[in-house]
Amino acid sequence: MSKKKKKNTRIPHKFLPWIDARKKYRLSHAQVQMARELGMSPKRFDRLANTEHKPWKVPLPQFIESLYEKKFGKTQPDDVRSIEDMAAEHMARREARKAAKAAEEGSEEDDKSTEDPATDPSSDATLTDPKT
Repeated sequence: MSKKKKKNTRIPHKFLPWIDARKKYRLSHAQVQMARELGMSPKRFDRLANTEHKPWKVPLPQFIESLYEKKFGKTQPDDVRSIEDMAAEHMARREARKAAKAAEEGSEEDDKSTEDPATDPSSDATLTDPKT
């Protein structure tokens, strides 16, 4: 029997509460994205969820959908992406920024090493006055 190895990807801490809330409250990827766009906090979902079977409380998934439809006038986001996809995209952008910064720093060091010391204003050769 062969086991599939999971791709060892790091998920940033800001996405972890959303993943936990999705599992705990059985939300779909679209409902999680709607809640994020509405500015909801996954820490507050326990207050909004109908855990004690109160007849006047709407279940959390339907509550999120109704708020989203009221605010945006549509039933779902145009482009539904999972939190894992957002996390992977976030990490890719972060790695690209790190690589660009490293390349920029490397090019600055190359520029400094190729400068002519006679034209460099910080060099001692230009500071000395031959008349004194």
